[in-house]
This record gives sequence, C-alpha cells and structure tokens, in this order.
Amino acid sequence: MAGIKYPRFFVYGLVDPRDLSLRYIGKSCNGITVPNRHRRTNTKINNNPAKRAWVKELENLGRTYQVQVLEEFVSNDGLGQAERDWIAQARHLGLPLFNITDGGENEPGATMSIELRAIISRTNRGTIKSPETRRRMSEAKKGHVVSEEARRKIGDATKGRKHSADTRAKMSLSRSNLSVANVIDIRAGRIAGVDPKELASRYGVSRGTIYNIANRQKWKHVP
Repeated sequence: MAGIKYPRFFVYGLVDPRDLSLRYIGKSCNGITVPNRHRRTNTKINNNPAKRAWVKELENLGRTYQVQVLEEFVSNDGLGQAERDWIAQARHLGLPLFNITDGGENEPGATMSIELRAIISRTNRGTIKSPETRRRMSEAKKGHVVSEEARRKIGDATKGRKHSADTRAKMSLSRSNLSVANVIDIRAGRIAGVDPKELASRYGVSRGTIYNIANRQKWKHVP
C-alpha cells in the first residue's frame, strides 16, 4: 500500500487477494489507520472471530487483504449512513461479508443492535438464542432502505464479473440458514465434545449436516 494516498473520511472494503471478493465493509475517520487495524488480532476492531480467522489464514499464506476505497467524504457527515447502505447492498447481492452488524456504529445516538448483542452473548458464553430473540433479530433486518447511489455504485463495481467456484460456494452460504459464524461455532462445538444431536437442534439442521460441517465435507472454504 506504499505510495497510495488515502482520504481521511471514507467507506472502505477489505478484499481477498486470492479471488478479489469483497469480504468486509467499514468506515474510517482517520485514513488508512482504521483499515490497517484489522491485522491486529488483539484490538477491539478485530473482535469478529470469522474475520480474524480469515486474516490469519491470509497471513499464514504470506499474504494480506487489500483495502479498496468505496466512497470518499470531506467530513464524517453521512459516513455512517453510507457504510450501512454499502453493507445492505452487498448483502442483497449475496456477497460473503464478514460484517456482523448493519454498520453505523460509534455515531452519536448509535446503540448496539439486538443481533449484535445476541452474537456476542453466544460467542462469549455459548448461550442459545430463544425464539423471541430470533424473532426480534429478524424484525431488526426489515425495512432497511438502501440508497439508489449505493445500489448504483455496487452494481457498477460487480457488473460483468465472473465468480470463481469458491466464491459461488461462499455466496451460497451467505444465502443459507447458516452463517459463517454458525459453521465456526459448530466445528468448535464438536471439538469440545458437544453432541451432534444438540448442535443439530440448536441450529435447525440435520445431524448429517453437523457431521459434514465438522468433517469439512461441507463449507470447506470456512476456516
């Protein structure tokens, strides 16, 4: 990244250098400093286990993610909304993002979403989401309107692009009932000795699916 001049305020994407797929979207009010923090596994900005595993996987290959400027700003006004729009549109297109929130955090008046609270709770304490929590998480995703500008920009960026078999598999996963975090949790659960029947009930899949995930017969691309 030497020689590249980055703006101070911008929405950025982290790109996998192996297939040029967009894997994470964030915002920065401090130039390239914020995107670079994702390489530091002990910092608050990298508290996402799936993203952390991806960064480590690239590191083990002697590589690192690429930082792409998605949209520039002259100040932080509108930055959070733009981040939310980019994330929403990327998810709509089926891109395999590691984002676990809808974006816009750390703005005045911003609060932690119900979905993020549930993910943190499950990750830290192994709790199971109740039907009521699942309902509220589903409702929290409804009604989000993506700006036409964000739709146009992402549409232009992906127009005519041919996806590799690996990328298509990741996009398929993003549209399935299981998330990347779910797959990682299932594998961790089997290593810890959790019964496949319990995991199958927890995530609403068959025991065969649990075995295939644990044995990496399915979702092989997930670390």
